[in-house]
Amino acid sequence: MMNGSILWLTALGVTAVAASEAAPFPVAASGQAKCVIVRAADAPPAEKRAADELADYLGRITGASFEVATADPGKKPAIVVGKAGMTRAAVPEKLEVEEFIIRTRGPRLFLAGGSPRGTLYAAYHFLDNILGVRWWTPTFTHVPRKANLSVGPLEVRERPVFEYRDPYLATAWNAEWAAHNRCNGPVGDQTGPKGAAGEEYGGSFLHYAGPMCHTFDTFVPASLLEKHPDWFSEVNGKRVAGQYGGQLCLSNPEVLDYMVQAVDALLQKNPGAANVSLTQNDNVNYCRCEKCRKVDEEEGSPSGLMVRFVNAVVERLEKKYPKVMFDTFAYQYTRKAPRLARPKSNVIIRLCSIECDFGRPLTAPTNKAFAEDAAAWAAIAHKMYVWDYITNFTNYFKPHPNLHVLGPNLRFFAANKVRGVFEQGTEATPTGEFEDLRAWVLSRLLWNPDRDDRKLIAEFCDGCYGPARASIQEYIRLMHDAQASSDYYLGCFAQDPAPFLNAESMSRADALFQSALKSVAGQPHYEANVRRAYLPVQSQWLLHYDEWVKEAAAKGLLAPASAPRILREFRQIVESLKITLFVYNSPTSKFIEEMEKKYGKEE
Repeated sequence: MMNGSILWLTALGVTAVAASEAAPFPVAASGQAKCVIVRAADAPPAEKRAADELADYLGRITGASFEVATADPGKKPAIVVGKAGMTRAAVPEKLEVEEFIIRTRGPRLFLAGGSPRGTLYAAYHFLDNILGVRWWTPTFTHVPRKANLSVGPLEVRERPVFEYRDPYLATAWNAEWAAHNRCNGPVGDQTGPKGAAGEEYGGSFLHYAGPMCHTFDTFVPASLLEKHPDWFSEVNGKRVAGQYGGQLCLSNPEVLDYMVQAVDALLQKNPGAANVSLTQNDNVNYCRCEKCRKVDEEEGSPSGLMVRFVNAVVERLEKKYPKVMFDTFAYQYTRKAPRLARPKSNVIIRLCSIECDFGRPLTAPTNKAFAEDAAAWAAIAHKMYVWDYITNFTNYFKPHPNLHVLGPNLRFFAANKVRGVFEQGTEATPTGEFEDLRAWVLSRLLWNPDRDDRKLIAEFCDGCYGPARASIQEYIRLMHDAQASSDYYLGCFAQDPAPFLNAESMSRADALFQSALKSVAGQPHYEANVRRAYLPVQSQWLLHYDEWVKEAAAKGLLAPASAPRILREFRQIVESLKITLFVYNSPTSKFIEEMEKKYGKEE
C-alpha cells in the first residue's frame, strides 16, 4: 500500500482526482510533521477522539509529533476534523448519521461526517483504508511505518449499506475495536455486551428500553398464569406460560391493555431509549385457542396475529413516544410472512435464520424456504433487520466451515432490503473457531457486502498469522471443501457425527497447524494467534483420539502428539484466554476435567 516516499490511494468508494489537477497533501517528511490537525473548540466527544487518535496514529506511522489545534492555522496545511468553521464551505453536503466525506481542497484535508459517529468513522477510514492501519483484534494492531508521507488528492464519500452492524462476538464487544472497525452494536467486555458505547465513540445505534429479545415474559410474566390463565397460550387444551414454556394469547384484549401499560412504564423509566422489543418467548408453544386459531387461518401464519398485536400496542403509544421504534421477531413459528397484516412504519421486523444450513449460501436449495420468507417480508416490512447465526452452539470449538457464506449471505440480505444485521456468535466467551477472523471480516462486509470476502479472509490471514498464512488458508480450504463435498446440514446446533470431520481430514489439519507453528517460532504475536486458531483441531482430536489414532495407523496417516500433550496445550491456551464456555450451556472447565479423567495429565 505504500510506495516510495508518497502514499497514494486506491481504495473502495474513492473517486480519484487526477494527479495533474492537484498536488498531494503533505503529512510528514523525514519524520517531521508538515501539517496540523484542527478541530472545533466545542467539538463533541467523538470528534475530539477522532482528532486525538489521528494525531496519535500519524505519530506512530511517521515518527513525527502532530499538534491538535482549535484555531485557524492560516496558510499552514491542516487536517480539518469535523465541524470546525472552515469545514462548512468545503463540505456543504448534508450527511447522514454515519456517512462521511474525506476531501482535499488546496492545503486542507477534510474529514467530516454526520453526527454522532460520521466524523469518527472518517478518521478511522482514513487511517485504515488509506494509510494501512489495521485493528485486527483488540490486542493486535498493525501500524505501517513511513517517515515521509503524503496523500491524495482525495475525494471519498461513503455510508454503510447496513445501518445496524453487530458481529455478536467477544472481539466486537471491545469498544475501541468496534469503533475502529465501524461496528455499532452494544459493547462490554469478554463476558458480554453491557450497553451502548460511550459518547467518545458516538454511542451505539440501538438503545433498548429493557431486554432486546424474548420480552413477552418480561412484560407479562408467567407469575400471572394462576390469576389470569386466559392471558397465556392454550396448547392441547392447557394454558402454558414462561420464557421456555408458553406464549401469550394475543387475541385477548386484556393482554393488549396490560402490555401497553407495561411498555409505557418501561419507556417512562428509560426516557432516552429509542427501541422497544416486543418479541415472543423462546419456545414454539403459541396459542391455539379458538380466536387465535381463526386469525392464524386467515393470515396463513401465526405471524399475522403477532403483527396485528404489535401494531395495536404501537398505535396506543406512538403519539406519546414518536421517536421510538418497536421491533418484533419473524422467528420459528412466526417466520413465515402473513397474508393480510402489514407492519406499521415504526415497527421493525427481525427475521431469524436459526433453522438454516450455514454450510451453504441462503440462496442454496437447502435454504429455499428461508429465502422465500425473506422475500415475502421484504415486500411488506418498512424496515427489516436480520438475526443471523455464525457459530455452532453445541460446541463452540468444533470446526464450523461457514466463512465462505458470510459474503454471499450479506449480499442476499442487502438484496432483500435488510437494514440491520445481528450476527450471533459465541456467548460470553472470547473465542470460538476463528472468532477474531469472523469479527474482522464481518466488520468489512457489514459496511459494504460487495467487498470480496475471499480476499478479506486472505488479508486477515496475512496480517494475523504472518509466515503461517499459507498453512492457515490451506486449513480453511480443507474444512470448507470437505463440508461442501458432503451432504451434512451445517446448522447452528449441528450434532455429531459430522462426516467432514474424520481421521483423514483432521490428520491433514493437524499437520497444517504443526507446519504453521514451525513457521512462526520465535515470533510471539503470530504464534499466539496460530495457537488460538489451533484449538478447534485439538478439541476434535481430544473428542475422538482413540478412534482416529487407530484409523490413522490403519491408513498410514500422520497422527498428532499424545492425547495428554494435546490436552495440556489446549488447557494452557484456554486458561490464558479465559475461554469459559465449551458449549453455550456448559463450561470449558468441565470438558477439560472429562478429558483429564479419560487421558490423564501431562504436566
